[in-house]
Formats: sequence, C-alpha cells, structure tokens
Amino acid sequence: MKKLILPLLIGTLSVLLAVIILVFFNPLKGLFDEVFVEQNDEPLGDVGFKLIWRESESSEYREAADTPVKMAEHYFECFYTALGDKEADCTQALSNLYASSCEDLVYDLAALGSCAMRLEGSAIDLGMKSVNVHLWLKNIVPIGNDGYVITVKQSAEIVFKTLKGISSGEGIYDHTFVFEKHSGSWYITSHECDQGVWGYGTKVMNTLCGSGSPSYDLLREKLKDFKKVLPSKISAISDLITVKGYGALPEVQQPYNREGAMEYAKRWSNAIDEVRNTEVWNDYEDDSVNFVSQCIFGGIGKMDVEGKNKWKWFDPKIDLESSDSGCSNSWLKAESFWTYCTENDHRGVCCLAGAAGGQLEKGDVIQLMLNGTAVSQVMITDVVTDVHKNTLDFLVTGHDSEYVNFPLSLIPCDSVRFIKVVGWND
Repeated sequence: MKKLILPLLIGTLSVLLAVIILVFFNPLKGLFDEVFVEQNDEPLGDVGFKLIWRESESSEYREAADTPVKMAEHYFECFYTALGDKEADCTQALSNLYASSCEDLVYDLAALGSCAMRLEGSAIDLGMKSVNVHLWLKNIVPIGNDGYVITVKQSAEIVFKTLKGISSGEGIYDHTFVFEKHSGSWYITSHECDQGVWGYGTKVMNTLCGSGSPSYDLLREKLKDFKKVLPSKISAISDLITVKGYGALPEVQQPYNREGAMEYAKRWSNAIDEVRNTEVWNDYEDDSVNFVSQCIFGGIGKMDVEGKNKWKWFDPKIDLESSDSGCSNSWLKAESFWTYCTENDHRGVCCLAGAAGGQLEKGDVIQLMLNGTAVSQVMITDVVTDVHKNTLDFLVTGHDSEYVNFPLSLIPCDSVRFIKVVGWND
C-alpha cells in the first residue's frame, strides 16, 4: 500500500502543476487569434452609454433650442442602447419622440429592427459593454417661433463584451433633425441620414414600397414584411461567414504582404475623424473601393497596367488604355473589382473571388451587397474564432461608413461576397 501512495502523490501534484501552468501562463494562447471569443449564455447587462460633444455648442439659438438638442441626445441613447443590449426595447421611447404619422419614424424603426435582428442572428454574442457617441453640432436654424432644424455629425466608439482587447468604431454620419413644438410639447417631425444603418433602412423600405416617397400607412404595412424577410438574409450571411474552406490556393510568384496591407488600413482609418491619404491618392465621395485598393497596393506594391482588365491608379481620370496614367474602374468600383478578380486568370493581383469564410484572413476583402449589387467594400482587420479555430465573424475596416474593427455581422447589408487576396503573378 505504501508503495502506491508515493506514485499517487506524484501524479496528483503533476496534474495540479499542469493546471496551474495552463491557467496562469497559457502556453497555448499563441495558437488562437487575438479576438478569440468563448461562447457563454451569461445574461447581458445594461450598456454603458456616454455622449460626448466634440465642438463648441455656441450659437445665438443654442439656449433657445436646448430642449430639441436634448431630444437629439436622447434619440442616440435610445438607438444605441437598443443596438447593444438584447434585453433592451427602445422602440416605444423612440416612437414617443416623433410626431404621429411621421414617415421618418418608420424608417428609423426599420433601422432599429435591423440592428436588433443582426444582434440576435450573429454567431457570437455581440452585446455591447459600452458605447461613446460623439456629436459635432454643425448648424441650428430656427423655423418661425416653434421649430428648429438641427444638423449634427455623429460617430460611435464601441466596446463589445466578448471581444478581447478590441474596440470598434462606426461613423462618421450626418443627421438632420427637424424639431417642432405642438401644444406645448416638442416632437421630431423629420430625421434624415443616408448613411449607415439609417441609410440602409431607408433604401430597403423604399424598395419594398416601390416608391421614393411612400405614405406612412404603406411604410407601416411594409415594415412587417421587412421584419419577416430580414432574418433569413441574416442567417444566410452567418452561414457564409462560418462555412469552412477547403482546396488549394493558386500559386503566386509574390505572396501578399498582409501585414503591410493591415498597417496601411489602420493608419488611414478612424471612427472619430475622416482620415484620407490625399497627398498620394484622390479622395472620392464613395471611397470604399479606392481605400481597399490602396491597402492591397500597400501589401503588393505593384499595379496591373497590362491586358484587358487593369487595376491601377495614377490620377483621377478613367483611362483604360494607358499603362502609366489615369485609373481603372476596378480601382474605384466594387462590381468592377469583382470582375477584375474573376477574369484576370490569376495574373496581376491574384485573387480567389467567392472564397469561403473559413479561407479568409486579415487583409482579405469583403463586398457588402444590397439588392444583388455590391455597394461597398471593406478589408478584414481581424478574425473572430472559437476554441477550435472555427471562424465566427470578421472585424472589418473601411471608408465611407468609417468602420474600424467593426463586426461584419452588425453591418447593414443583404448579403456578402468574399475575396481572398493571394499575391501577385507577372
């Protein structure tokens, strides 16, 4: 019996030592991505909300418009609280801010509903720990004695509960509110924003209604259809993200420098300020593809100036013939870049268009689709995985909507297309 005690003690101590090493030193940490996330069913708490005014609010009308400005602040608190917490329901609070039968209320409810359903449909828990909403007061214009038009620029810094060491950002969006006083109370009678989830909600609802100026009753009717259709689209996007990738990639003479592309993306993206490398490249109203092209160039260092399909930028003028001037549509437009990737037969920038989610890495490209058309393009700046290295989501960065490390699952779109950048072939 005594002979068995010593080996038993040694075995027990060895197990305890191994557990201590795994817990405190975690030698396997390097095997997982930086944003590895554990799945759990812990209930979500309240979202920490903070509103920050970034510019002077001085105006001769600022004091008189104090109540409408506070309503605008409350609007964003309601919106982001609903986006960040699955238990929150700010629909009624948002509705109470609006005048009755205001069409823009339904657009905003579509945007809010889109956020809530994407939160529910994600493969990971994207509940928010905190959000800082930044506002810049651009203009206040009085309307008679009982109304104001208030224009603000808005962005958001977001910390998600389960993403380790990552802060995300979205913005910069322009919002125009009209506040009017009726029977002693202030109401929103108009709200316009053609960017982000607000722009998405407006475009989708108008498409469903078949009109650019539908009635309140028609919008209300179509909002029900929108809420029925959207979950299947969200589920389809989640399936595309999580599907594993198999098969060999094309061979290349020069591998893609992903870190170079990543460094460029991080340097020239910011959720609080618009950052553009205008000393080298032109700035465009729709800058999403131009930005991603710049990032890819940062990881390859060459332009494709030969053959039928070119990928180049020397100056803003479109020139499909010259090899040392002008630019190509593929540098600027998402559909044209997709055509370049599918038709260049792996020469020039070698890409795998239509790659599976499980094949994508940092530095690869995602196209955001609406009604079957690519409307924007973003770059993957991180990959979210589970303990088995299965892909759960992507954090993406891009221009136009100024996404910075933002979860793909929360971006308003109907579908996505994946493009894996492999390298370069002469």
